[in-house]
Amino acid sequence: MFNVSWLGRLILSSLLLSSLTKASAQQYTSQKIDSVISKSYYIVDRNISLKTSSNALKASQKIGYYAGEAKALKAIINCYLGLGNQEKALSNAEQLLTIAKKQNDYVHITQVLIAKTLIYSYLGFFEKAYEISIEAENICKHISNQDEYYICMGQIYSGRSEIQNQQFANTKNTLKLDQQSVNFYKKIKDPKKRDAWLSIQYASLGYTYIDLSDYNSALYYNHKSYQLAKADQDSINQGFALFGLANTYLEMNRTDSSVH
Repeated sequence: MFNVSWLGRLILSSLLLSSLTKASAQQYTSQKIDSVISKSYYIVDRNISLKTSSNALKASQKIGYYAGEAKALKAIINCYLGLGNQEKALSNAEQLLTIAKKQNDYVHITQVLIAKTLIYSYLGFFEKAYEISIEAENICKHISNQDEYYICMGQIYSGRSEIQNQQFANTKNTLKLDQQSVNFYKKIKDPKKRDAWLSIQYASLGYTYIDLSDYNSALYYNHKSYQLAKADQDSINQGFALFGLANTYLEMNRTDSSVH
């Protein structure tokens, strides 16, 4: 994430949003669309990110760029999940599933099922969420790209951990799922992708250790998460890691450290 001031982030978000809302005569390119979608994930304000991704979707449809459509819809789903709008997330997930099936795009079919796992979990339909997670793992076996395979598998097990969290299940079972997710992410060869996913999952692992009252482990994994996110200039995941550290210190009754 970009280390910029609040005003800087606002300007950056506005530039990204305006880059796909210029005159209709403008010639869009697949590279420009990909760049905008990628940067939309770094926008802290999910509503601005949603507008940016929606414009990228329209631009992709205009030039018949399937990969852009799929990636934009995935970003839109992510935004609606962040905003807690499960109905909109599900609607866009079904739209992505329809176009991905036509292309035999197993990566995005799996991504849809991962998203639906979370959606139904947040809605309280845990049995259905778990069934979809199993389906996602079966579809994932068809993914030929190894990095994409490990990313999806890591997300699948992270999603199952979230189902456990939503059900207030045995935390030790949640821990096993978190650790399995980490093991998949560690196999990713692309270091940038590997570190980004590990940063997210290390923070999740840190929260699980807080629930287990294993504070040393919680500090260790949240620190690891923070360092990876900082190296990637990802302020969103830095925030999650710092929040995990603050919660850990709070549970340890070290309030000064927690406030810091």
